[in-house]
Amino acid sequence: MKAEIVSGSLHLYNLEFVKADNNDFDQLFTFDETFGPGWKYGDGNWSIDDQNAFIDGFGKRTYGSEFWRDYTVETEIMFTRSMNAGVLLRANNPALGGAGDSPSAGTDFLQSYYVGFNFGAVILGKHNYNWKRLAIAPANVTLDTWYHIRSVIDGDRIRVYLDHMDHPIIDYTDQDPFINGMAGLRSYNTGVRYNNFRVTSSLLPNSLEKTILPVQGNEVEIYPNPSSEQVTISFGTSGKREVRISDLKGVTVICFESTEDQLSVPVQNLAAGIYFIHIIHEKGATSKKLIIE
Repeated sequence: MKAEIVSGSLHLYNLEFVKADNNDFDQLFTFDETFGPGWKYGDGNWSIDDQNAFIDGFGKRTYGSEFWRDYTVETEIMFTRSMNAGVLLRANNPALGGAGDSPSAGTDFLQSYYVGFNFGAVILGKHNYNWKRLAIAPANVTLDTWYHIRSVIDGDRIRVYLDHMDHPIIDYTDQDPFINGMAGLRSYNTGVRYNNFRVTSSLLPNSLEKTILPVQGNEVEIYPNPSSEQVTISFGTSGKREVRISDLKGVTVICFESTEDQLSVPVQNLAAGIYFIHIIHEKGATSKKLIIE
């Protein structure tokens, strides 16, 4: 830990270190008759209806350990009215609003990541007793249709998949991440059904991400960096891999597959700023920072 005082003084009254829960877990909820054991918090008018978890209105529920760190949450979800609901990642301190009795007033009263839907989009956001949108991806979604959404949180990186699990539609790196917390469900004045809600310590791979173990990034060279016209990526070896360039908001701006040991990528159409090059292959994954001038 490092603390730096630029000016003034610092009074530290309390400092708490939390040990992450790294035990393996894998829990599937089919909501046949009940929510099942392990749910820690709930507000709003949730019910089990036709073997689905159902709510029509405001509400949130959390499941699991406050000390969970890296895991996958996936579920099937269908909207019956409006479209503003999804899942929670690393949730802590959920609460009601108003006089302590209002799910609607307390809709943002928690600390958590949120992955959910809105008409025409999938959204990644962050609750810290308020709401901040982190990334958004277009999605053709409609009412009364089941969708399969998967969210993988690993350190400061969050990946979101919709229906087809080959490529994330959102791949976001949070510069100031929440470290640990529960999984859960959240609805904002929406009619929504959930089924096959799964939480697992396995960071579920897609077709290219066959292992969760990171590879050493020293073998990957990127030059010139900073760049303005094109950047050369040298992988060191040939082989099938996915290359994805994303901005600081987690939005993928370039994505392709390659089997070459070296390639050049045109970047003249990218706005000046900081980007991340994510390289994923059968041995793992690595990321490199790219500066566009």
